[in-house]
Amino acid sequence: MRFVPIGRRRKSRVKGQGRAQGIITSLLLFRLGAFVLALSYFSGCGVSPGSAKWLDKSNALLAAQEKDAGRLRAASGRKVIYAGFALHSDSAAFQGDVILTRNVLLSINSQISALLLSNQLERSDIVYPFATKENVKTVLSKVARLADKDTVVLLLFTSHGSPNLLSIEIGGDYSDNLTAEELRSYLEDLKPIPTIIIISACYSGSFVSSLSSENRIIITSASKDRTSFGCSFESEATYFIQAFFQNRFDSS
Repeated sequence: MRFVPIGRRRKSRVKGQGRAQGIITSLLLFRLGAFVLALSYFSGCGVSPGSAKWLDKSNALLAAQEKDAGRLRAASGRKVIYAGFALHSDSAAFQGDVILTRNVLLSINSQISALLLSNQLERSDIVYPFATKENVKTVLSKVARLADKDTVVLLLFTSHGSPNLLSIEIGGDYSDNLTAEELRSYLEDLKPIPTIIIISACYSGSFVSSLSSENRIIITSASKDRTSFGCSFESEATYFIQAFFQNRFDSS
């Protein structure tokens, strides 16, 4: 057996404790850094309409979409305008809904004009205009100006919902609500135009009475007193939109 002086033992123990404490400190700092990054990601990290940079880009994206939609004025015969609004940023499902619907419609008729607004999950850039309440109103007004007696309009609103209310959120930087009565007023100019309105949200059936009109078909993912499904963080689309459009969709 090797004899180790007591002093040396104490020094070795102190060194070992120092190394252990250093490792623990490093782990704590790593976890703290990961938490800060995650917090920044989900809180929006400046990607919001409150930032002049992102608001300008959103406006430019919207202007480009509206310019493309304007080509319908010169078209003849039956025209179709699709506008999709992904109103909430905490799930990829809502943006997935508006993209899936657009892609299915374009596969049926490549001349369909599509306007997409999304409060998307991406935190370093945006690829669609923000779906703020102001932009929803602006786009619906634009659609009404573009439409005529030969136009069919399809509108999709997808988000978290409560009775007579759709939630609007962009990270932690922008939060609002769109009520059934507000949406009814935004749609006033579309009353003469044949319009299909799809709402994928919990309690979306509560919008039917407010939005009903002679030239409208209203389709909801839930009744006025029921929840809807498929809007978890990682979902590609809500269950309702997937079932409605994805599998063997009958375009007739």
